[in-house]
Amino acid sequence: MASDERRVQMAVPAKAKGKQAKASMVSDERRGQMAVPAKAKGKQAKASMASDERGVKMKVPAKAEGEQSSDLRWLKKKAAAVDPDGASPSNRDALEASAAVEDAAAVLHTVSGGFLEPSHPLERTSRLSQAALLAHPSVDAATRSRAAFSLSLTASQQTYVAAAYSRSGRSLLLAGNAGHVAAVDWRAATPRAEVFLGDKVRDATFLHNDSLFAVAQRKAAYVYDAASGDQVHVLRWHASPAWLAFLPHHLLLASAPAGALATTPAATNSICYTDISTGEVVGRPRVGTPSLALGAARCAAVNLSTGTLHTGHSSGVVSIWSPSSDVPLARMLSHKAGVTAVAVSPDGHWAATAGADAVTAVWDLRTWQQVRAFCNWAPVTSLDISATGVLALSYSSTVELYKDIYAGAGAGLSPTAAAARSAAFGRGRRRVSPRVHPYMVEHLPGTPVARARFCPYEDLLGVITTTSFRTLVVPGAGEAALDSRAPNPYESRRSRREQEVQAALEKLPPASIGLSTDWVGGLEANPGARAAEGAASAAAAAAAKAAARRPVNKAKGRNKIGKQLGRKRVAAEVTARAKRQERNLQRAGAAKSKGT
Repeated sequence: MASDERRVQMAVPAKAKGKQAKASMVSDERRGQMAVPAKAKGKQAKASMASDERGVKMKVPAKAEGEQSSDLRWLKKKAAAVDPDGASPSNRDALEASAAVEDAAAVLHTVSGGFLEPSHPLERTSRLSQAALLAHPSVDAATRSRAAFSLSLTASQQTYVAAAYSRSGRSLLLAGNAGHVAAVDWRAATPRAEVFLGDKVRDATFLHNDSLFAVAQRKAAYVYDAASGDQVHVLRWHASPAWLAFLPHHLLLASAPAGALATTPAATNSICYTDISTGEVVGRPRVGTPSLALGAARCAAVNLSTGTLHTGHSSGVVSIWSPSSDVPLARMLSHKAGVTAVAVSPDGHWAATAGADAVTAVWDLRTWQQVRAFCNWAPVTSLDISATGVLALSYSSTVELYKDIYAGAGAGLSPTAAAARSAAFGRGRRRVSPRVHPYMVEHLPGTPVARARFCPYEDLLGVITTTSFRTLVVPGAGEAALDSRAPNPYESRRSRREQEVQAALEKLPPASIGLSTDWVGGLEANPGARAAEGAASAAAAAAAKAAARRPVNKAKGRNKIGKQLGRKRVAAEVTARAKRQERNLQRAGAAKSKGT
């Protein structure tokens, strides 16, 4: 038995008979034990397996029994070169941790996205079911545990209409149409708040963080505490909201009334913007103006890049709104039937729309051109786009996912097949793009899908049906690069408070919402020129107002009470005299006509 200063012990039990050794055992306290069979004849040995400090197996020539001291000296020099501090556990742990990180990077390919790739052109990734995907050995235990999160909601005996993740992806919000609303920490599988409102619920969404959420109820919008479920605010000016949308960079909550038409009063027929930091209404652009002929705003999506609100109307038009404008900034005729769902990519470059004509269209918001339009088997009820550009859509009891859908027509159905499929739905020869094959498809038989939403920073898709909630694994859908200024799923209470203060200080004004964001975050070359221009325009407006004002001759004592009563008395006498003259003329005319 021999040991060096690194406490590395090597036990070499051997029973020799003549010049042959049957076996030897080499043990290292750092890496466990490894059996090294060896058969020697004289001073020659064939080979033995040894492992280095990272656990990678390598061929090492074995020496004879008399030369074991040289092996020990070689191991001692190598250990001193790797770990100069001798037997320091911290250095050894750091070395093993760095080796584990390198191994994980080599296996998991953290530099590139982890999409499913077919092995040959005839293979389709859409044929891979969730059960087969989770059973694959490349899926780790953490992903399996997160994908196993599901809820059965049949006990509440109501239909669920909304599901939303918080911006950090840590909390999940579920809402039923009969008033059951629950906030869940899905990572820990623990409920946070659960309320039974006993009122009709149309939509629900988280606000700036996980602590507050808003619910669109029958008559108004309500804000609740996500920790206790207590009611915090009542936003009665959000009358009968059909949907809710939150603008995180402006801290604005927007909604539109359900079934708002041109005949609805103007006070309740508008998109209402409320600043949740001050409680003020910053804009109410009217939706049902007869000149616009938009129809009811059925759905909405927020463009995080520009802060604009994309609303889909029953007339097939998608309009883009800003609280500082009374008319839409832009309008797109997207479908020949009503729009059922709208989604905007996080970078603000792409948008997807779905209509009641069972057509899904993809738009380039930089050129306002339609990139692709393809048919579905039924009208789409939900759309969402992940951070990496994966499009999720749901219709009936099916969820389909597409990637690389922004590259134009691409490969898919031939024009003849697309026209035949379009004619099968009664749309005649409508022009549609060849449809690409879906990236993934999941069928949920017997359970119509109400909404599908991607979880931030995760390769997961949350699907809420009428009676359950399921989590689907979508490889490559999540963007794992966390921004230090973005919501953190592992934030503490102190960091959350700091984020709230920082968000309030960096809140953008409503006037910054527009189609262009060039001036947001840019540098102004001449700040004094803009101030001088504003002062000149204000002076010109004041001069024009003064010129249009009619001069008034003021007399001393003109506004005394006696003078005012005298003027009223004179005006009353003039009016009475005119009425008497009119009656006399009528009587004279009647007498003259009677005499004749």
